[in-house]
Amino acid sequence: MNVVTVIPIARGAFVEELTYYSASLLSPGDLVEIPLRGKRVRALVAGCESAVTHKAELKASRFSLKKIGKLLTSAYLSPAFLDAARACADFYAAPLSLVLSVVLSSTVLDCGESLPALTQHQCGLREERYVVSDSDEERLSLYKKLIRETFVKRRSVLVILPTVKDVSAAALVLGRGINNSVRIVHGETSTEELGKIIKEFANGTALLIVGTPTALALTGGSVETLIVDQENTSAYKALARPFIDMRRFAEFLCDASSVRFITGDSVLSAESMLRIESGALTPLVPVKTRAHTHGEVHLINMRNEERGAVKKKEKGRAIGEALGKLITETVKKAGHVALLGARRGVAPSTVCGDCGETVRCLRCGSPVVLHESAGRQNGESEYIYACHQCGALQEPPEGCQNCGSWKLVMLGIGTQKAREELKERFPRVPVFSLDSDSVKSRAVAEERVRQFYATRGSILLGTEMLIPYLQAPIELVGIISVDTLLVIPDFKISERLFVMLTRLRERAVEHFAIQTRNPDAPTIAYAARGQLVEFQRAELEARRALNYPPYATLIKISRQGKRDTIRTDMEKLTEELREWNPLLYAGPTGAMHILLKIAFPHWPDKRLAGIVKELSPRYAVDIDPSSIL
Repeated sequence: MNVVTVIPIARGAFVEELTYYSASLLSPGDLVEIPLRGKRVRALVAGCESAVTHKAELKASRFSLKKIGKLLTSAYLSPAFLDAARACADFYAAPLSLVLSVVLSSTVLDCGESLPALTQHQCGLREERYVVSDSDEERLSLYKKLIRETFVKRRSVLVILPTVKDVSAAALVLGRGINNSVRIVHGETSTEELGKIIKEFANGTALLIVGTPTALALTGGSVETLIVDQENTSAYKALARPFIDMRRFAEFLCDASSVRFITGDSVLSAESMLRIESGALTPLVPVKTRAHTHGEVHLINMRNEERGAVKKKEKGRAIGEALGKLITETVKKAGHVALLGARRGVAPSTVCGDCGETVRCLRCGSPVVLHESAGRQNGESEYIYACHQCGALQEPPEGCQNCGSWKLVMLGIGTQKAREELKERFPRVPVFSLDSDSVKSRAVAEERVRQFYATRGSILLGTEMLIPYLQAPIELVGIISVDTLLVIPDFKISERLFVMLTRLRERAVEHFAIQTRNPDAPTIAYAARGQLVEFQRAELEARRALNYPPYATLIKISRQGKRDTIRTDMEKLTEELREWNPLLYAGPTGAMHILLKIAFPHWPDKRLAGIVKELSPRYAVDIDPSSIL
């Protein structure tokens, strides 16, 4: 008999390892099935020894070992892949079982094939880390060149992008001329197709794999280069504990192996810029200093337009006079117009004109957005408040929830309001909507964008979600309003806004217009002028002054529940963490948070990680969070 130590691969298994017995000898890296809490779950063999060596322990034990289940796949994971998963578990202060359940998707686990083996580093050496800062077109052109050079050596390349739409678009460009060697891998890939790809690796076939982070499991075999593109996006971050950033896991894979790592974007993150300065990342080409655009840039001061409207005794409009003229000129020439609003609905926020209190969700406490409902009475519109956090709906209040005042003021411009105005001002122009209210699946979104491009002289109106779908040039790209983003008290909001504006600027071939009441706001001014380096320097300086990433690692511990209970628990935890100067605060949704700032490079801290790791699942621990709210 043998004693087998396994690592369960299950989200609910908050344990590092479990022990079973087996009549057969198993090897580290084998994938097996184990009984756990009345269920059969998959697990990875960590070690296997003869029961003779554990005789005394087994006799003294108060419980008997359970028999292990069947062997599913021999040599499923290589030691190097497991090393990368352990490094990831250390960084995120999470059980290895939880990390494996995130980095190995159900599709990967179900395919029944051993994953391509990663070759471990020899003598502690590792490949350099490279970075590319350039427009989408120029980056993909450089990647194509690198892929061809790698293919000459009969080696493979793995390209990772954040969304399925991004994967499809990149595969079309990168695969030109080598279509038969391109494979696409994402969460919707069938287990049969994934199994075929793994077998091709085993046969030594040189492939170009383009995929979402699901494809990271294929890092190994003949893969020589791993490219993580669009690095400056939060879409790589998992939405559930342990909130793993798959960009970081990709680097852990390269750290553990001989695979070359390349990352890139049109606007590099503050973290990447600092790594370039420190020599941790090497630019493959000179870092781009100016944003690329083919079209003329228009920075429209809406305060001036509003003053003009008051003098003419006209009501304020979502689409100002200057942007309206550009739309008219573009559709007359049968050009395409893409318009972006920061939020859905009629008005992104409603505040009390007397006390300043924001109208909030009665269920979770988040700010609510005013929407026009489908029902109408006597020809008049009906309105409803919707919470974009928990989905709750509520009737408009008669007065302020705080002071009772009836003076409620709607702020911002939602896409619903903009759509009604477009229909009124351009009744003969087709208007297509693309936001989560009007589009519920990727297939619907792709079909709507296809119709937009096929209809000359049409308008596409949407939120930030439309950006990945704008793969072809657009004559006019207009920003209706992003001013509401400027006031969000989050340390990454300036970077998020700058990246969004820069990506849209690259899509415009004739005109790029920004409507704003704050034209002198640094982020908007830098974006309008295309000043990449100036923005990045200012952003790094602001982060340094406040000791935010990349100069520190943030740890956010959150708790939801009954207010009195969570406050008591969080105050107690704050006291336990006092050595690390915790900041206790309430979030906009009613949750309470503790924020820790650990100066770079002192994370992971073993003692702090041990405390965090032992916290109940009631606490959500987010290492390096995308947002502190």
